[in-house]
Amino acid sequence: MNNPFTASTQSGSRFFWFNLKNLNRFVILFSLKCRNLLDQTCISAQINLYPKIETSSIESLFELVKSGFGLTIVSKTLLDMYADRELSIIPIVQPCISREVSLVLRKDKFVGFGTRKFIELLTNEIIKLRFPITEKSKEQIRELTTI
Repeated sequence: MNNPFTASTQSGSRFFWFNLKNLNRFVILFSLKCRNLLDQTCISAQINLYPKIETSSIESLFELVKSGFGLTIVSKTLLDMYADRELSIIPIVQPCISREVSLVLRKDKFVGFGTRKFIELLTNEIIKLRFPITEKSKEQIRELTTI
């Protein structure tokens, strides 16, 4: 499951991003950052979200889903941290949502052996998971790790 976002519901099925148009009154969202990312993506897909509840507590979010109140969309990373056997996890098919992650380093500091190895391990894991990585990023990583 390489998709960074998943839908969490009580019943198992396939979930396409455009299905949000049919379920928008039942979506429960988590955190302002997630809401902003979903809003930006939905605007481009011409989907309006009208969640019944928004909460900043992941535990409350999953309890609401377990009680049958609705569904939620969360990152796979977050879902892995709070795995629950009572929930069905459905990868979103053809997602139009994505995240960009950057590695930030100080320009004026030497990149030590440990940092170079960490960057190399991180890059290998990103490639192994088949996450997209630009050629420019690959070149910058090569420059950092071959010093």
